[in-house]
Amino acid sequence: MKTVPLARQRCNDTLQNQSTYKEYHSFESYKEIPKSLGKGYSKTIKLISDAVLCIANIKFFKNYDYEIDEKLPDLGFGFCLSGQNYVKKVLKYNFAITKDQSSFYHLSDKKGVYQIIPNDRFISVGIMMQTDSFRSFMEEEQHYQSTALRKIVEKNRLDAFRYVDTITLSMRQIIKQILHCPYHEPTHRLFFEAKALELIFHKLNQIESLTIQAKRIVPGNQKNRDKIYMAEELLKKNMDNPPGLSELSRSVGISRTQLLRDFQAIFNTSPYSHLRDMRLRKAKTILYEGETNITETAYIVGYSSASHFTKAFKQHFGMTPSCYIRTLRA
Repeated sequence: MKTVPLARQRCNDTLQNQSTYKEYHSFESYKEIPKSLGKGYSKTIKLISDAVLCIANIKFFKNYDYEIDEKLPDLGFGFCLSGQNYVKKVLKYNFAITKDQSSFYHLSDKKGVYQIIPNDRFISVGIMMQTDSFRSFMEEEQHYQSTALRKIVEKNRLDAFRYVDTITLSMRQIIKQILHCPYHEPTHRLFFEAKALELIFHKLNQIESLTIQAKRIVPGNQKNRDKIYMAEELLKKNMDNPPGLSELSRSVGISRTQLLRDFQAIFNTSPYSHLRDMRLRKAKTILYEGETNITETAYIVGYSSASHFTKAFKQHFGMTPSCYIRTLRA
């Protein structure tokens, strides 16, 4: 019998019991987030090619963990337009899904947990398919010659991998078309099919390009990955007075160069850009709770002045802290 931690089980039960679930067709379902947990929706569409298109536009009011659906296909393409979440314990690895990140992955064992970051709207589009279906498609596309793609086509059993890069302008335009589909049944399924194939094409083309900044999950690298997550924890615990880069690398036992390289590979950003994002997300949560003013919040998360904090907050969230507070009271 599968054991689920009680707190997570209650969250899962709440989501399952209170969600507004609609199945429009045998190929499309829609789930609305319970108002007690947050707002938004997730949508799943089974495409004609047997791939699955997943759309999420959600915002939780507090930390929320939910288990990954192990029935989903094992190979996929992910595109995150906004927000952030963490994937924990998938093949014993943790990784972050962040704003403007695109990925191509294979997870042969999907046992794990998604952790949604509260108070940030998470908007993503995912396309998943079985490895055999992808192989059938790729066997007809011989012009793809990268080592990564050849291994997928040729190997009988795939190891886990995750190639991460940015969302290009072309990808962003297609994602917005998917999110704002102008068609209704029965033609919208064909529309989603066409746009999913376009996204796959652009992601594979990005992998083929020489400018790829992708990294692969390799079991032997787990020790180094743990050190990167240790570095993130040190930054998180010392937001108000963070260690310098040299001190941070010494604390976790790797060189500065390796810290910068591996941190970029996992989080798709630098340590101090990640620190800024963590500070601002924490500040937004503090402001949401309503127990401190803007100046106090700025100092709590490590800003030396309220004006610098206000500028950074507006750049990150598109509104000033005072405007954000007004939206909460509206």
